[in-house]
Amino acid sequence: MDHEDAPEISEDVVASEQLLANAIGGWHGIVDSALPTLLFVAVYSLRDHHLSEALWTAGAAAVVLAAIRLVQKKSLQQVVSGLFGVAFAAWLSNRSGKAEDFFLPGIWINAAYAVGIALSIVFRHPAIGYAVGAIKGDLTGWRRNPDLARLYRLVSWWWVGLFSFKLVVQWTLYQDKNIQALGTLKLLMGWPLYLFMVWLTYRAVRKHA
Repeated sequence: MDHEDAPEISEDVVASEQLLANAIGGWHGIVDSALPTLLFVAVYSLRDHHLSEALWTAGAAAVVLAAIRLVQKKSLQQVVSGLFGVAFAAWLSNRSGKAEDFFLPGIWINAAYAVGIALSIVFRHPAIGYAVGAIKGDLTGWRRNPDLARLYRLVSWWWVGLFSFKLVVQWTLYQDKNIQALGTLKLLMGWPLYLFMVWLTYRAVRKHA
């Protein structure tokens, strides 16, 4: 490998890690969001659709992960938000007695992100511009560059598309009460799509910025 390429590769890795951390809390965010869902679906499927066991297992996993993150001195906000998310999903599902309601907060979040980012574009303050600006340490500098502002509007639409796609697919499965498919696709459409979009965003910004 050409040694002259090494700094560029290193820069790509660092920038991608920063975008990943902002988008989903980094690699820890991937584990924290995926494991409770994975255990919920597994226990629900293997224990003859016993909802309470599945909810307690997911909740226990979230508590253990939160404790680990606290020991690792991770952001308290990140720890609390992850734990609260699982607790709220479990509360909804337990209250209604419907396993599919465990996934309802995630569906709402997809809708909120899609609408929120779309509105940021409509009002000419594309959310991705501010996200990347925060990473670069210049929150609004990109607004003085018309070409860059247009780029951030375009990239922001990509993110709207991502969240809209996830919303449509997961809402359809929610309506069908297909727990196994809903859980599986939530995981597959979670961090893999996020990673791809983070990479795509970074490459677009790096090429044109």
